[in-house]
Amino acid sequence: MKTSNKIIIVFILFVLGSVVFEKYQINKKYENYLVTGDKELYDHQKEIFFKHLKINGGNISFVSIIKSDTINKIKFKEETNEKFDYKVENDTLFIEFKDKFAQQDFLSESDLHKIKVYQSNIESVDVSKGVVYMNYAGANQLKINANNTCDINAFLRNIDELNVHVGAYSKFNITTKPKKAPKLLNLTVSKNGIADLTRVQFDSIHVTKLDEGRILRRYDN
Repeated sequence: MKTSNKIIIVFILFVLGSVVFEKYQINKKYENYLVTGDKELYDHQKEIFFKHLKINGGNISFVSIIKSDTINKIKFKEETNEKFDYKVENDTLFIEFKDKFAQQDFLSESDLHKIKVYQSNIESVDVSKGVVYMNYAGANQLKINANNTCDINAFLRNIDELNVHVGAYSKFNITTKPKKAPKLLNLTVSKNGIADLTRVQFDSIHVTKLDEGRILRRYDN
């Protein structure tokens, strides 16, 4: 092999390796903030009781839903305070955004998570026009509705039954840990919705695909 060809191959491998390493660093940074959440970044905290969560508005809303082993609470930053309202009615926490957040680098420390919601035994999550991150483990049954034009990224473990509806122009992405994937997935994907299941293998899966909905899968279940 010519020296010039070797140099080109080495350069290509170096570029690919740099991209992979950068992506790894970004993912680790995201996971650290998602799990730990530095307290100094949040100005408001309040303990609340709820079983269901409904989020509406804010195409870049930066809401994180995290499993809590102690108390249920919501916390958010001062700059977010004037951009949304929240209330609890009939065991449901409603989060309503007044405006769309400006497009920003959501991986920066100041913008990664505008709002964090902690819940010990959540039963359902309903999202419209938002970007939501879930880090949740341990539930007999969990229902997730990704309604119109929203994006839900879910890191779920030890869920017995997961029921997911992906609405029009929405995306649902799920990841898990080895041998801790939800046992049963009931999935419905509407027109132009996308369900990304490529990182998870389920014991059992029931799928209903409507119109031009897309399901990305790596395994045959």
